[in-house]
Amino acid sequence: MRLNYPFKDNDLKKFLNANSHYGFNETASPEYSEKEIGGWYPIGNNDFWHAGVHLNGDRPVHAAADGEVVAYRVTDKYIKPVDLSVQFEEPKGINRKFLEHPISNNFVLTKHQFRPQEGKAFDFYMLFMHLLPIKELKEDQKKALSIFHSSVVTIKQFKNPDGKGLILFDEKGKEIAIIPKGAAVTLVGNGNPPKEVAWAIKANFSKVVLDFYGKSFTGYAKLGGNSTEVDKEYIITTDAANNNRRSGLNIREAAYYGAKVIDIAPIGATLNFESLEDVVDDTSNFKKPTDGQRYRKIKGYEFNGKKVSMKGYIYVSSKYMQAEKRYNPVVNKIENPSDLTIQKGDVLGWTGMDGSSEKKKTVHIELFLKDDSALKALRDYTKKQVEKRQPAATGKQEHHW
Repeated sequence: MRLNYPFKDNDLKKFLNANSHYGFNETASPEYSEKEIGGWYPIGNNDFWHAGVHLNGDRPVHAAADGEVVAYRVTDKYIKPVDLSVQFEEPKGINRKFLEHPISNNFVLTKHQFRPQEGKAFDFYMLFMHLLPIKELKEDQKKALSIFHSSVVTIKQFKNPDGKGLILFDEKGKEIAIIPKGAAVTLVGNGNPPKEVAWAIKANFSKVVLDFYGKSFTGYAKLGGNSTEVDKEYIITTDAANNNRRSGLNIREAAYYGAKVIDIAPIGATLNFESLEDVVDDTSNFKKPTDGQRYRKIKGYEFNGKKVSMKGYIYVSSKYMQAEKRYNPVVNKIENPSDLTIQKGDVLGWTGMDGSSEKKKTVHIELFLKDDSALKALRDYTKKQVEKRQPAATGKQEHHW
């Protein structure tokens, strides 16, 4: 088995130079200034256990071998532990606060299997740490991270949507919700928009609160002619969106047409299905329902950066929806995927900051075994390779480990 180097670069000489790595990881060499010291072994300069090495450079990090991702963490931004006051004074002459700078705790943990021609196969693991957070990734970098791509279903523009109602806007005139026919809203104060929301005043909109099935929205809606006042509430009477705008798809209480409408997923919303595998295949094509049921259960949707959690059923069709592969990892938590296979050379992430510098980007790499049986298998394999390479001798051969 041959492992790939985690960087692909036209100039690999400096990365394959042991002195360069030693200077970056263990000393304040001229090549790397004292402000860019890497990670010492076995105790790092923050007094934590540090069993890996650092490779620096603003580059993608590639999988070293075929295998699988057993755990990962993708955060949206860097951590900046401003309160840390640990002083470090080694090598002599250096005195600085460690981790004053941004640090990424993003990682990918991969699992691989080594199958020698002789002896038992064993698993080994590789940890890649300090990978770039989402907010630092460019679009082309997200496209390259294909191992974290999955199908995303959104509601597209279509004619005659069944989910119509009165549109609720925020103070900037951005659509935030659709008030279904029959829903009630209450005025905020006397309903008059504040003077800084000039567009709402000019258009005769009222400031209202919508409380609907456990969700609360505050915004601006045009009640005149579209509602009836009942006991200080305004009941929406229109089934047409403002200015005949297309709105969205009904989310129903049960999986059949005519069931009670409990919400409306607006056009452009990303749907959170309970089982996406029942909706689209691996190539993001909509599946033909085997049970003849077009309504599928959803757990909510995301629209204009806001997540709405709720349970209901929505009619699934390529006429109303579009599916595509998109960079879509689980964010801000450690994830243990069950079937995320990788191939040698796949991009796992981009180098990020490790807290020791404002600009330097690096990746922390460890390679380790799970238990003593794997270690014994590796030693047995290594011993056999050494024996094969030793010349014939009349005396007893000695091996040094």
